[in-house]
Amino acid sequence: MDKNQQQSIIESFISATLDSDRLKLISYLSQEPCSILDLAEKMDEEPAKLMRHLDVLEGANLVTVSESAGIEYYRFNSKSIESIARQQFEEPRQDKSFTNLPDDQMKLVSSYIQSDGSLKMIPSQKKKIKIILDYVISDFEFDKDYSEKEVNEILAKYNSDTAVLRRYLIDYGYLDRERDGSRYWRQKEHPPISRTA
Repeated sequence: MDKNQQQSIIESFISATLDSDRLKLISYLSQEPCSILDLAEKMDEEPAKLMRHLDVLEGANLVTVSESAGIEYYRFNSKSIESIARQQFEEPRQDKSFTNLPDDQMKLVSSYIQSDGSLKMIPSQKKKIKIILDYVISDFEFDKDYSEKEVNEILAKYNSDTAVLRRYLIDYGYLDRERDGSRYWRQKEHPPISRTA
């Protein structure tokens, strides 16, 4: 990432946190994930107004979104602040190459991945999930065992909802594990999913 891009990210962060309502949203979301209706009730504001603020926070990578049972939940992304602090001293993680993907899949991947390599949100459609899992799984090595803590540490680079990502990687056959969750390993092949995601 060049200096102009770094500066743009910092300016976006500062702009997003100058508004008192957005600071309140960050405060609530740093305590627990919330839906838009949860936030509207907590702040006694119209959902439409809060959505505009959430869009700004998401654009600044301060908020991530994941879907559960058809409801979108917002979470504060504390790692974004760490990322901004590191940018002046470290080379950013290189984007992974998807040159072998068709144009439509390339477009999908780009729409879900932020400049630091993390996911804007976890998709809910099977086709989209599989493409994103192809992206995430490349951080796992074959013939290596991982503890659940190690798996979560890797997945946290992509999204704060490590439990959902971990479940998808198992359900879609990218990872396997012992029944007690003591050991995880990367599968060499991805069999069809055994149940509906």
